[in-house]
Amino acid sequence: DIGFRGVKGTTGTQASFLTLFEGDHAKVEALDQRVTELSGFKEYYPVTGQTYSRKIDVDILLPMASFGATVHKIATDIRLLANLKEIEEPFEKDQIGSSAMERTLDDSANRRICLPEAFLTMDILLTLLQNISEGLVVYPKVIERRISQELPFMATENIIMAMVKKGGDRQECHEHIRVLSHEAGAVVKQQGGENDLIQRVRKNAYFKSIWDDLDSLMDPSTFIGRAPQQVDRFLKEYVQPALKPFEEALRQESRAELNV
Repeated sequence: DIGFRGVKGTTGTQASFLTLFEGDHAKVEALDQRVTELSGFKEYYPVTGQTYSRKIDVDILLPMASFGATVHKIATDIRLLANLKEIEEPFEKDQIGSSAMERTLDDSANRRICLPEAFLTMDILLTLLQNISEGLVVYPKVIERRISQELPFMATENIIMAMVKKGGDRQECHEHIRVLSHEAGAVVKQQGGENDLIQRVRKNAYFKSIWDDLDSLMDPSTFIGRAPQQVDRFLKEYVQPALKPFEEALRQESRAELNV
């Protein structure tokens, strides 16, 4: 059941691939699907960052946890029957003491508490999440200020892509950017100054071929990549189909209440 991460880029928006294909979303999706197939997977995760969601780890660990519960039950049954002298564990030649089987009673009492509490906990979590999401307050000006502070560092990938398109060597360009980024970072962290990375790029003759393109490369809207399209597709193809059975159940419940 595990899917493939696909080609999403560092932050998952596929912005660099969108730049590479000059804004053609279809080509980006085709590349994602092709790489997925060549890697031996049937499908890729629609939304993921540089690493896949850690919920996938949960999917892997849960069967093993279930197996552990099975072993626990088997060991308990054997221990109970051994206590009745009906069976006995194998005793190896050089063994001292019993095996590692647990001396615990049936866990039905624990289940009667844990399972209902888990559902009640999930219910209140959903209620809290709904309340937070419906009343969330957004401050665009604060976001704008933060973008202006961090955007130069985020723009390095776009700058490298632009240089490569002009015939530059990616590794060489990456090294130039790395040095300038460290210098600009020192100004921000050690001197409390403003991020002057772009000004440094404008003064560095190595980047002369893209000086005229820097304003467009710094446009914040170019950094969201395919995030809007990814969200729309995720809602349409994954969320909405999953909600249909619940919506139908609610409609039937409402009709039943009206009939009563």
